[in-house]
Amino acid sequence: MHHYSLEIIEPGESISLVEALKAHIKSNNGTSEDSELQVFLDAAMSAFEHETDGRIVLSTTFKQYFPCWAKCLELARGKVTNVAAVSYFDENEDEFEIDGWYADFTSIPALVNFPDLAYFPDGVFPALSLTRPRPVCVEFTAGWVGVDYLPAEVRVAVLQLAAHYYANRESHTTDTLKELPMGFTRICNKYLTGLGGV
Repeated sequence: MHHYSLEIIEPGESISLVEALKAHIKSNNGTSEDSELQVFLDAAMSAFEHETDGRIVLSTTFKQYFPCWAKCLELARGKVTNVAAVSYFDENEDEFEIDGWYADFTSIPALVNFPDLAYFPDGVFPALSLTRPRPVCVEFTAGWVGVDYLPAEVRVAVLQLAAHYYANRESHTTDTLKELPMGFTRICNKYLTGLGGV
């Protein structure tokens, strides 16, 4: 059971992948299917992120809420590229940002550490709200910064699955389908985060 909660603040921008998908499926329909193709791409990226336990495809901003302070706060999506702020609600229900932390992006999970508590009164963390279940918040960004920065195999995996959604509009088929040797699942396995619970 996870004691944090996660909120998407700004989703990744995938519009530029539509043209790549149109080329992949050899579409000659102009822009008439763009909205539908965008849905398939979003679903494919969501599937990649699920199968990899939280490896975000395109740069997405999150807020992760924690029930209490800890020496290290583990961020639940990867790979983190930026931590914008750490904030909390105090016992009077006032919200404050704090300083004195640093973020370690070198691994998954990324960590927000509090190495020096000397600037807090008595060298301890500030008191937290007694009414909010998760009064500590970390705002961070995870994912590749743009379509041009996606590893080729990740781009292929997402396009493969989006093309499958495009070609198979129903939940069942009478055809016997086989995954390609370097297909979606195998690529996902290479990018597993180990975060779990996604």
